[in-house]
Amino acid sequence: MTIFVAFVIVTALLLAVVMLTRRNLALHRAVLLHAPAPLVWSQIEDFPRLLAVHGRGRTFNAFGRHAFVKGDPGSSGSVWRTRGNWEGTDYWVDAELVRVEPGRQIVIRLLRDSMHTHHGLQGHVARLTLQPNGPGTSKLTWDLQARFRAARLLWQRHCDRTRLNARLLDICLRSVKVAIDNGCSDHTATDVARIADGGEPERSRTEVPTPPPAGSGGPPLHAN
Repeated sequence: MTIFVAFVIVTALLLAVVMLTRRNLALHRAVLLHAPAPLVWSQIEDFPRLLAVHGRGRTFNAFGRHAFVKGDPGSSGSVWRTRGNWEGTDYWVDAELVRVEPGRQIVIRLLRDSMHTHHGLQGHVARLTLQPNGPGTSKLTWDLQARFRAARLLWQRHCDRTRLNARLLDICLRSVKVAIDNGCSDHTATDVARIADGGEPERSRTEVPTPPPAGSGGPPLHAN
């Protein structure tokens, strides 16, 4: 019995050490898109809309609708609020466009949310970077960083990663790739030239769809 108790204590201590020494989260993902960078940018530049369609929280209907509290999708320092549903409960999150470099990069950070995730975090920042990668292709990179202060977030990191990443405004690059690669052929050479000159493409079925409000019974979004 004494040996068993000692084993439990040692195991608990080792688990605590592992959790406490893994406070830093650093995600890095990249995908190659079969579309020119200007065309890709036209699909990702409205980040709140991109998050609604391709964010991890879409499986919970967490990002149903959004509106800018300050600024707009193209301005650094802009703040938006997204409202949705989280397992049957109303959910909202405020986030900031820390930096927007048109055609190249979007940097965001979580300000606050209804689940108080922000209280247990430090240094939360996410970067979506777009780079040309040869004729007709481009590279999209997603970096997400955070430092956990609260033990509950450390526990969720190990035991409930999907839900935690959704609360950190994580996006699924594979979902973005499927949407853009499958829709690229629908854009004409005229559209590509118009975008390259700083214009907007003609509306077509290749645009990233606006997600239906929570509970509306709309079509399913891309799966992970």
